[in-house]
Amino acid sequence: MTPRHAPHPILNGHLTFALKYEDWTLQSSSGCFWRPEPHRSAVRESPTGSYGRRIWFLYEWLTDTRLYPADAATVRYVPVVDLELQWAAQDKTAARYGV
Repeated sequence: MTPRHAPHPILNGHLTFALKYEDWTLQSSSGCFWRPEPHRSAVRESPTGSYGRRIWFLYEWLTDTRLYPADAATVRYVPVVDLELQWAAQDKTAARYGV
């Protein structure tokens, strides 16, 4: 990877990097979701961004806590994980996040 691929030095920057480029597991990353504020900020900054919506979904799904009151705007659905890098058990959609 080149320096332009380096993640932003914040939690969501590293989570976005992992979703884009790594074969991470929920077990190894679930500890990243114990504080809501970094994730709330990511959703506020880019409410229609594909990686922000993925992080938003994972936060709410893993913590069973509502992070943001409104649903995502009308957006194109994106997969939560890259099926070439990660394994997914089910093929379902979540309209709240557009994933």
